[in-house]
Order: sequence, then structure tokens, then C-alpha cells
Amino acid sequence: RIRELGLPTYAVDPDSVHVTVHEDELGTPKAVFVMNPAPTAITARFSAGGLDKLVEVYGGHHELARTSGAFEVTLPARSVRIYAPK
Repeated sequence: RIRELGLPTYAVDPDSVHVTVHEDELGTPKAVFVMNPAPTAITARFSAGGLDKLVEVYGGHHELARTSGAFEVTLPARSVRIYAPK
């Protein structure tokens, strides 16, 4: 479906982690979901388009800044973090 719909893809390491960027009707990023389906905690590095800073929507409102071209976050086992562009 990614190719069929022409959706953008984002680099993520390790590839077991999933990242999706949700945009409004004008293409402005509104939410970034980072998902770890693995049964263990994992540290992930990912890109999210041209975004430079993210803030966690739920929880402690932790901020992430892009360094060396990527964001880095440690995710608990089987968890999802939701961020908004800052």
C-alpha cells in the first residue's frame, strides 16, 4: 500500500521499530507515532521528515531533538510513544 498510495517512508533502526508521521490535509506533520512491538525494551533511531524537535504528547512531555540527522528514544517492550512537532 505504501507504493500504491505514494506514501513517504522514514528510516528507522532497528527495523523492528515502526514510525509513522500523520499529516493534516495541507501536508503539515501533526503527530509522530513510534512503536516497539518487541517483547523487550529497545533504543531506536529514526527520521521524521524535516522535523527537528518533538515533544511527547502523553506522559512527561519529554522533548526530543534531532541530532546527527535522527531522533533517538528508548521504548519499553510492546509500547507506543506519540509525539507532536515542536
